[in-house]
Amino acid sequence: MARALFAHLLLLAACGVDPAVEDARRYRAALLRPEDAEACARIEGAALRGECEALAHGARAATNPAAAEAGCAAMAPGPWRDECFFLLADTVGAHDAEAQRLCAEAGRYRSQCAGHALSRAVAGDLAALEAVGGQETLRRVEAVVVAQIGAAGAPSRAEGLVVAALARRSPEAPFARAWCSDLPDSTCAAAYEERVREAARVAYPGEAEGWRAACASTVSAARAAQVGLPAYEEDAAALAIGVWQRLCRR
Repeated sequence: MARALFAHLLLLAACGVDPAVEDARRYRAALLRPEDAEACARIEGAALRGECEALAHGARAATNPAAAEAGCAAMAPGPWRDECFFLLADTVGAHDAEAQRLCAEAGRYRSQCAGHALSRAVAGDLAALEAVGGQETLRRVEAVVVAQIGAAGAPSRAEGLVVAALARRSPEAPFARAWCSDLPDSTCAAAYEERVREAARVAYPGEAEGWRAACASTVSAARAAQVGLPAYEEDAAALAIGVWQRLCRR
């Protein structure tokens, strides 16, 4: 096998074809037809072949999840096999027992895989927060967390998911206390702070504390908006001002 591969490379070199260029062509062609299970196998370089297989099986999962899973399982152990199962779980929208099974095969990406699956599992509950109330939503999310990953750390993990959902809500609108329903001010303030931090990362890339562009003795909603950071409604003024005071004195 090694002798045949060496002869093949010599032939490519003699014909003026760079093996790396040929591999790149095969890679692009393979990803255009993920249903062709053998397309990636024609790539000579092991690393590029592994990447190709992971992406192709991930795409194949949209139409033939069983074949995609078999393809991931057949890959050599290593980072691309791990990535393959991670992509597979995301593509099929796995949660509950299916997610636990697939993410268990994701190796170094197991925790990220489980995190994505958990976010999918609680998406419906988070979307209904305003209708059912914040405390009830938190209770339901915590129950899902316990079922998915166990009781250890479930309360804080559930609160983190609720905070993240509130932080991402209606990104073009000023943050409102009403969004938090009957959740405590501390949870609502954490959601506004996360919204500010994420907006600062986008508005001031590369700056560790980009939010400081808004810092003043008191950061009004207008001041925050002026520098590209989240404004807030009057009902959230007290908690938002508290957030800005903490951020700006660091």
